[in-house]
Amino acid sequence: MPKKKKTDVSPKTIKWIWCLAFAPFALLFFMLLLTAFGLFGRMPSFEELENPRSNLATEIYSEDGKVIGTFFVQNRSYVQYADLFPDDSTLHIRLGGHEVPPIVAALIATEDARFRTHSGIDIPSLARAVSDRHYGVGSDGLVLILPPTSPDSADLRMRMFNADGSEAEMCGNASRCVGRFAWEHALTDRPVIRLETLAGVKLLQRVDDAGGCPSRVCVDMGTPELARQRIPVRPDTTSDPESPCIGQPIRVLDREWAVTCVSMGNPHAVVFVDDVDSLDLPVVGPAFEHHPWFPSRTNTEFVQLMDAGHVRMRVWERGAGETLACGTGACAVAVACHLTGRTGREVAVQLRGGTLDIRWDERTGHVLMTGPARTVFSGEYSPAQGQED
Repeated sequence: MPKKKKTDVSPKTIKWIWCLAFAPFALLFFMLLLTAFGLFGRMPSFEELENPRSNLATEIYSEDGKVIGTFFVQNRSYVQYADLFPDDSTLHIRLGGHEVPPIVAALIATEDARFRTHSGIDIPSLARAVSDRHYGVGSDGLVLILPPTSPDSADLRMRMFNADGSEAEMCGNASRCVGRFAWEHALTDRPVIRLETLAGVKLLQRVDDAGGCPSRVCVDMGTPELARQRIPVRPDTTSDPESPCIGQPIRVLDREWAVTCVSMGNPHAVVFVDDVDSLDLPVVGPAFEHHPWFPSRTNTEFVQLMDAGHVRMRVWERGAGETLACGTGACAVAVACHLTGRTGREVAVQLRGGTLDIRWDERTGHVLMTGPARTVFSGEYSPAQGQED
């Protein structure tokens, strides 16, 4: 019988076979890339992103299940507020309750790096240098005033970096300062400024003094968030993730405290005490900030009731330590005071840096904060002189 002639397979044919064999893997990788940046699949939807209150807290956790940080989704990108990527950790990501493949962790970290710089400057490092009270200007943080993402939805955009370089979702005091600066420097002629933040668009209303200067600013801080999982607060095994945390016992430094948790775009834990002046805040504050209940850390307000319309408050801010004032914290305090039956819906919150008038509007559910803003000084700062080595 004649032998069959051997068929030679050309190198070009082999190359095509290899290409076809790897095509499904390439397609899968491409889909993962699209998923990572919110362009494919469920997460996140355009409706969620267009809603300023729907930025999704995203847990970053290691193989052993330990949460080591949080992202906040904004405009189909992932904005990180702290350094979350230790070299020895295998990272996984959960976005709005949906698992993201581990392969995208590095991609999201790269995307985050783009948001943490501006005009080639490392903003977290600059914030730490400027905020240093010995070698810098000395402040609780650094505020950037930027053009809005969409001029149709906002007039200005604010980014707020704490003294430790972490980026905050919102800062009430900074928003008042942005308002006064914008009006005095003619960045806008609108009497009401739509300010874009990571916690959504906030409305700033100028309140002029007798001389026509915007000495006070009223900020519509929006509606408070009380659901545990969206503050976020870790629920215990018996708690509904959607339930509020009002007057709940928490053990900190071998002592039981009652805590009420509120988000005003950033997380707050409100604790009522008999005497705010007697607190050892440099000890107690960090213990609350880094407590396992709070996967994104927390700002903590310690409140002393003076009467039904007046409270005193000291605050330990996440990433900044004790500060003289905290606008979002004062709003959270007013909400907690009303929820626990201590005050009505209007309360004067006295901080070490001054008093803020807070009203939780019953009709709209919005919290309105009114307080002063003034220019202390102006000057020029060279990053080369203050940047970290």
